[in-house]
Amino acid sequence: MNVCIVNFSGRKNGNCHDIAKLVEQLLVNDHKVKILEMYDLSITPCGKCEYECFYENKSCPYNEDDIDQIYTSIHTSDEAYYIIPNYSDYPNAYFFIFNERSQRIFTNRPPDYYEQYLQVKRKFIVVSSTEEDNFKHILKDQIPETTEPDILFLATKTLNLSAIRDKLIESEQARQMIAEFIK
Repeated sequence: MNVCIVNFSGRKNGNCHDIAKLVEQLLVNDHKVKILEMYDLSITPCGKCEYECFYENKSCPYNEDDIDQIYTSIHTSDEAYYIIPNYSDYPNAYFFIFNERSQRIFTNRPPDYYEQYLQVKRKFIVVSSTEEDNFKHILKDQIPETTEPDILFLATKTLNLSAIRDKLIESEQARQMIAEFIK
């Protein structure tokens, strides 16, 4: 089975990176695993254009960035894990850019591409120190309408950790929660 892990954090060796590596370790024996790290990719937010993506795929001024790589990797996987940091009670900017750029991806593909994309099983690991209600609503665009998002919400305050100073991966409780979620 092919698994794609997308780390949406912009921090090179932060908590989300550590979680991505742990998920990879837990899955690598039985799966082909690919990790995409946002800090290694170049993705441009929408803007400064004339909505070319609605009309002609090739004319998007940002066609040369890495957005196709991300969506193709997810689309061709059997399962995808999104590791998303929570900033100010919302997903970080990289996640919003990923969603925003989907317009070009889905507008210029065969009609069933989006439906096939939605069929990839997704699990979300959110690293946060605030509440999860906003995430449940925001992540609905990434899954079929009739399902609820499968989220592991790693609230640092629940684990008695600091989201910035502490390494979540050093918490036995956090590692166990991730391992259970992966099963």
